[in-house]
Amino acid sequence: RGALVGVLPELWCFARGEVDKDPKAAADYSASMLQTMLDAARENSIHLCFTLVEQETATSNKLFHTAYLVGPGGVVMKYRKAHLGRSEKAWATPGDALSAACAVPGLGRVALLVGDEVWIPEVSRCLALEAAEIVLHPTDWASAEAGEMAATERASENRFHLVSVTRLDCPGKLGSQTTLAGEYIGGEPIPLMRHPQGVWARHNVEEQILVDLLRRQAHCKMMGDHLDVLKKRFPSLYGACVAPGGSLFTWRNTTKVRPGDYRDELAVVRGALGRKRKYTVMAPPEVHDSTAGEVAQRAG
Repeated sequence: RGALVGVLPELWCFARGEVDKDPKAAADYSASMLQTMLDAARENSIHLCFTLVEQETATSNKLFHTAYLVGPGGVVMKYRKAHLGRSEKAWATPGDALSAACAVPGLGRVALLVGDEVWIPEVSRCLALEAAEIVLHPTDWASAEAGEMAATERASENRFHLVSVTRLDCPGKLGSQTTLAGEYIGGEPIPLMRHPQGVWARHNVEEQILVDLLRRQAHCKMMGDHLDVLKKRFPSLYGACVAPGGSLFTWRNTTKVRPGDYRDELAVVRGALGRKRKYTVMAPPEVHDSTAGEVAQRAG
């Protein structure tokens, strides 16, 4: 159909939970699957993007959740996921760098993003500052908001094309979406200049959608007449964004009391007596300021 690049979902060749159950076997299978994808890209003269489990070396125990872009000439680029989810932390090592934005003949400047990293604004902003025109995003929507809100916002606030392709069995029950960079030409209504347009696939329907991505759109960073989303930045004011987390005084280091420490007791809920629901999700342990006094009050 004339496509130049195809994107597959996150860990597309594994059943849900298969990697968590036996990461080493998944890495062995990934090695053979990578060669299969290289052969397919060469035989069909197409670029393919997907994620696999990568073993660092044959003698190493380090595994990575790695995104690949392969083409007729071999591996074009790869990115080891830097921000791991809860289940990935049990088997994967975080990558030590974000994806580069590489100039790929016929595609433009391409960068890679994996899964729930779409929730982290700084990651996408760094890719935009690297002049990425197209961000390829193998994913597995954990919620509908991941696509409808997070992915939509990342493309809107950075003005690049974001190609998000999800698994058919994703918990978010949302189909794949391509969010377009858009191009401000003047005179559009505010919703159109502020929010991006997109192309969506249906949830749980195996379908291939061919989308034309205009490279010039990603070079227009204007959101209205006056706001250039990349030019109107003041990096000298953003020191807190790169400061070590333990050095910042935030809500996470004001108290050692955890949400689950509070008693499960009767409480007034919207004017009626009811049993207060116990917290089931605990925040991770934090770094505490040893010089600060500890004040903990129990909920009454």
